[in-house]
Amino acid sequence: MPPLPLYIRLGLGPVLLQHPP
Repeated sequence: MPPLPLYIRLGLGPVLLQHPP
């Protein structure tokens, strides 16, 4: 995963954890 702005990583982190690939 490419480096993303902190606010994007904070926003997508929980979503990615709740929705496995």
